[in-house]
Amino acid sequence: MPHAPDTATPEPEEEPQPFPMPAPGGMGPPPQYPTLRDQCPVARVTTPFGAPAWYVTRYDDVRNLLADDRFTRPTINDWPLDPDAGTKGCPGLVT
Repeated sequence: MPHAPDTATPEPEEEPQPFPMPAPGGMGPPPQYPTLRDQCPVARVTTPFGAPAWYVTRYDDVRNLLADDRFTRPTINDWPLDPDAGTKGCPGLVT
């Protein structure tokens, strides 16, 4: 179930962190994955080519996002994205 927007005063947004990448030659998840999953399961990130994104680490959260019509993936014609696009229209996501 998507997280409802909080009616309290919102906390200031943190700067996006770099997209977590596995170690060179590694086959598993990136080293930051367990920490993100426990402490920040929905994290604002910047992809290696500079686009804003959300890094979602829990199965139920991913399932809810994929089933929610409010969230869409831009088409190839929409790239490159507006640097602020990742923060618009995401009322249920918290960092």
